[in-house]
Amino acid sequence: MMKPKFFVFEGIDGCGKTTQLELLAQKLGEHGIPHIATREPNGGNPAGKLARAATHGEIDLTDEALALIFAADRSQHIRDVISPALKNGEHVLCDRYYFSNLAYQTIGGGLGFGDVAAYNRKAIEDHKPDLTFFIDEDVEECLYRIWKRSGKKARGIYENAASLESARKNYLRAFEKLCGEGEVLIIESRGKTIGEISRIVYDKAIDLINPAV
Repeated sequence: MMKPKFFVFEGIDGCGKTTQLELLAQKLGEHGIPHIATREPNGGNPAGKLARAATHGEIDLTDEALALIFAADRSQHIRDVISPALKNGEHVLCDRYYFSNLAYQTIGGGLGFGDVAAYNRKAIEDHKPDLTFFIDEDVEECLYRIWKRSGKKARGIYENAASLESARKNYLRAFEKLCGEGEVLIIESRGKTIGEISRIVYDKAIDLINPAV
């Protein structure tokens, strides 16, 4: 029996990563492949709820406090959700993980990659993704999607052009500097349909889940 895989979907807000996770989950289900879909921040624990409140602008936290809360949420999420699923033979599909922390919590310049990596090192040392899908989309298109779904009102502290552009650049820098944190597949979504991206994601995931397929 193949070892269950841990897949992460990353990208700036509005890039379509959640849609791609859901489509992969649907296809795995159709083929009877055991899996779970989860996300971060995780609303099932107090740290995750606090992190969501902060990113939605409901409470004001320093960059360091928010980065630490995300790391705490991740530690709890691994213990309560990710690790049990993998031990149970289920593949894990996670919407955001470690690289989101690096991309977003370093936007202000108060924290560097080294700081955020240090906060997360203990939590993720035995739970690095087998593959991270990074859906790379134009900031303008992402903002259009955000505004369309929220009635032209940005809901989060990062849902603006400057923050999203900084986050995108930070993602790409993090992939280069921290190449030992698991394989990353950057999918250029410009000019591709949702279905075309989904096929790329599914084919790559199946190659890892069962190379014989």
